[in-house]
Amino acid sequence: NGALYYINRGQRLLDRRSTVANTEARNYQLIERGTYVVHIPECRTLREVWLLIDEEQRIPLVRDAWESLQKYYRKPLTALEKGTPQFWALGYLRGVPSNATTLAETMHMFAGYVDTIADESFDKDAFFLYPVADREYGIQVVGDFYTPSLSSTITKTWWSVNHPELVIAAGRYWIEVANRNTEGTRDWLAIIDSNLRDITNDFIENEVVDEIVMGDGYR
Repeated sequence: NGALYYINRGQRLLDRRSTVANTEARNYQLIERGTYVVHIPECRTLREVWLLIDEEQRIPLVRDAWESLQKYYRKPLTALEKGTPQFWALGYLRGVPSNATTLAETMHMFAGYVDTIADESFDKDAFFLYPVADREYGIQVVGDFYTPSLSSTITKTWWSVNHPELVIAAGRYWIEVANRNTEGTRDWLAIIDSNLRDITNDFIENEVVDEIVMGDGYR
């Protein structure tokens, strides 16, 4: 009856308002030769990018500002230097009104003076690599990701298993938003934030316990 829509929106609200609970995750991908942009769907914040080489080496890539990195993209993609990626940068991928209806129809290359991409599939969250990959590599992305949506195939999530009452509360919050009930949204948000503070306190307590060494005695 449409409840799942509000429940899934509620989980995303919990992801955004929680600073410690189940927010950090890893994403693994294989990139092919010629790859210069990597998509990271459902990623909220990106912290680290690692290059995985032949299952033996794990090398951190250096983050650079897109304004600095884009200067290397001054040729058609087929003419760009290829090598082992060393840098990554968040770029500006969105075109207006849409990459699918404008740039992709009029451009056939990506150059330093145009800081978006001529391809409809790149109108999404992603980051750039340089140099362009000269072979197949593994990529590990570390960051904060949204919780997967509950569906007929995904029946459990971290939130639904550990804090189902919060999932229900967050779903009720969005129902009140849809009903334009300001007082109701405020009440549900207060309940959600109060519970999230308790979860945060538990997380902090665990961190403090990790720092205790022999000889500290009992607290």
